Amino acid sequence: MFRIVALVTLAVLTLGSNAWAQPSSQSPYGKAERRDPIFLRFSEMANRYWVNTETNSASHKVVAIPMPKQCAFLYADAYTRGQQSESEVQQTALSNCNRRLQELGPLGENYGVDCRCQVVISDETYVVPKASMPDDAYGPSSIFYRDERGNVARLNGLVRYGALIGRDRSVTFTVDNPRG
Repeated sequence: MFRIVALVTLAVLTLGSNAWAQPSSQSPYGKAERRDPIFLRFSEMANRYWVNTETNSASHKVVAIPMPKQCAFLYADAYTRGQQSESEVQQTALSNCNRRLQELGPLGENYGVDCRCQVVISDETYVVPKASMPDDAYGPSSIFYRDERGNVARLNGLVRYGALIGRDRSVTFTVDNPRG
């Protein structure tokens, strides 16, 4: 009886650890394409990722952005240098993303969303659901105005600009106040 329980436990742990350490090539979220909104949003990253011959031929290419999608106002990409593994390139991209996010200073005062960097594309494959990726340009905002008594008041919120795909003449520009 004890042997059966031990074998079942060993099988579950072995199969479970393989599922947790799934490489990007087995991701169920699909391949990245050049016309995806993330590449349209960050055109300089798209050029490095798809056009630049030095980085285009890298054996591992990783993109990290702050998530959830309301935080995606910066990015960090990393490419294989030498014999780095996919996980090492992912760690480099995450480290660069976190550094760039910290350079912006504390967002909590003006921005009610908890922004955390996450790898979203690894080796031309999404590692997060495409629905969680940004489809608009987002950013924190503060609006200062005078209230009815003449005092300066501040309204913190989230700006969403809906012109990712090109040079539309008509775009949405929305300011959301999470406090109502």
